Amino acid sequence: MAHQRRERPSVVDEIVKKVGALGKLEELSADDLVSFCDRFGHELKEEKVTNSQIRKVFTEIKHMHLEARSPGSQAVFNPDRVKLLKPKIAYLAAREKKLGSFKKVMDALIDKVRDARDFGRLAAFMEAVIAYHKYHGGKD
Repeated sequence: MAHQRRERPSVVDEIVKKVGALGKLEELSADDLVSFCDRFGHELKEEKVTNSQIRKVFTEIKHMHLEARSPGSQAVFNPDRVKLLKPKIAYLAAREKKLGSFKKVMDALIDKVRDARDFGRLAAFMEAVIAYHKYHGGKD
């Protein structure tokens, strides 16, 4: 009898499934975040995604995050601005097909951002992906 090997789901599929099951992004544990980002950063490096391609999105997220947290500012968390990242990411993925998995993960994450705490988790996820991408040898 032939023994069939079951393929392990890709990290992208694991992230999308796990995040999809959450009520809010802040429910993603730190352990899961670190594990997913390590593996996803490695996968992006293998797909030859560059650090600068990831940073285009991260810079915008970081800017929004800092605006919402700056003392004395009138800026508050705006979920619409976060949702509007999706078409920007889609445009990047249309120009660079290798960003397809990045788009899939980001869409899943963005869909779970409901408030400032969720947004903080999104920012932490992006920061960790960039760090692990670089760690695994991702190019600028």
